[in-house]
Amino acid sequence: MGTGKHRLDKRKCLATLLYVSKALPDRHAIMKAIYIADKCHLERYGRLIYADAYRAMTYGPVPSRALDTVKVASGERPDDPDADNIRAALKAAPTKTPDHSVHPLRAPDMRFISPSEQECLDFAIGKVADMSFDERTDITHDAAWHSAGLNKMMPLESIIETLPNAGDVLDYVHNR
Repeated sequence: MGTGKHRLDKRKCLATLLYVSKALPDRHAIMKAIYIADKCHLERYGRLIYADAYRAMTYGPVPSRALDTVKVASGERPDDPDADNIRAALKAAPTKTPDHSVHPLRAPDMRFISPSEQECLDFAIGKVADMSFDERTDITHDAAWHSAGLNKMMPLESIIETLPNAGDVLDYVHNR
């Protein structure tokens, strides 16, 4: 998913995961909170938090780099060039176990999270904190998720089209 002039920022991704996982230690809740925070940031500020790409998975949109980072932390992706740094920062249970926990091993580096990003992350954490798995899944099965097809990438434009100010955001993203 392209975001204009912005490129995926792995350090910001890890900081975001550390920030969200200190409040939501469940993998599904974390992934849904990041999606909701990204939509909030798109709506209010015209860009994604760290330029992740979203895949329409069975239980809702999943930020690809965030999921890859959690898999590195769980030992499922040992070949990642950032593996040592990720495992020093984050601990996660493997995907195919009943435990879906993700735990920060250090505080997030807040130099990588702007005040506007923190605002949207806090909004999203608050929104999903008391929701069940099914409720989180339902609220993220939006038009962008439906339009992508299962296991397919969700175009940024499809995500933007779910926003109340879609026209303004699309114009901003394409013309900045």
